Amino acid sequence: MSLFRSPMILRDRIGMSRSGSALLAAILFASVLPFSVPSPQAAPSEIRVRLQSNDGIPVAGALVALLDANDSTVAEGLSTESGTRVLRAPSGVYRVRARRIGFLPFVSTPVVIPRQNELLLAIETARVVLDRIVVNSKSQCSRNDPGSRSLGIVWDEIDKALRASQLTIADLAGFGRGRVYHSEIGPGGKVVSTDTTLFAIANQRPFGAINPDSLARAGYVFGDEAKGWIFYAPDETVLLSDQFATTHCFRLVREAARPGAIGVAFEPVPQRKSRISLACSGWTSAPRSCARWSFTS
Repeated sequence: MSLFRSPMILRDRIGMSRSGSALLAAILFASVLPFSVPSPQAAPSEIRVRLQSNDGIPVAGALVALLDANDSTVAEGLSTESGTRVLRAPSGVYRVRARRIGFLPFVSTPVVIPRQNELLLAIETARVVLDRIVVNSKSQCSRNDPGSRSLGIVWDEIDKALRASQLTIADLAGFGRGRVYHSEIGPGGKVVSTDTTLFAIANQRPFGAINPDSLARAGYVFGDEAKGWIFYAPDETVLLSDQFATTHCFRLVREAARPGAIGVAFEPVPQRKSRISLACSGWTSAPRSCARWSFTS
């Protein structure tokens, strides 16, 4: 406010004319304008986190995330073999969460970034006990059903592996390589031709299903008898999507052939019987694979 009063004070002391006072006021007002323009978003700050056990052993392969005041994930990545991870986010106060398959999550006390020194965290937490979970044949048409605590515990472990697979793609960007094997099979089952393509893994999934929303709307099988059929199995992005969760029912399963393992089987909700969908049993011992895919209509 003192800037806008100054022309009046000068006018009283040196007899400035009205037009001169208005000109000076305009100049001073214009000089204030740049400070009122919103500044561009500040560059992200970073924090280097090191995870280790109470014995000083590095914790590798953990999901390390920054949580804001609403417990929303702002940044996330996998810890390296040395237990470290650099996370970038706008300056502020956060908490660090570490998730490992087979263990309960660890959440730190609040930390401020940017931070010059490395943040060392000992993340000893209790193990998740799966072998005591009782399995029944009841299907839950929601992974978040409050009446299915056991299903939620097992799915949380599968979720960690699926999320780790997503984050691994980002870490491979720029130097990872993939191969595509293509084979053409004739009517009698004889291989007509084969081809192999090597490609660089950029900032995208090297292999994956199509958009989860498209699969939820149209089903998992495309084509016709003349042109052939394309069968889509869900990848980690589809399995973690809201579209998949709302169109499938889930239940826990065990098999004698997999001692010590517990699985989550899923099948389409009753309303989707008119579309070609799929059913599967996914196991905590190999959460990114499926023991049996069966397409149903």
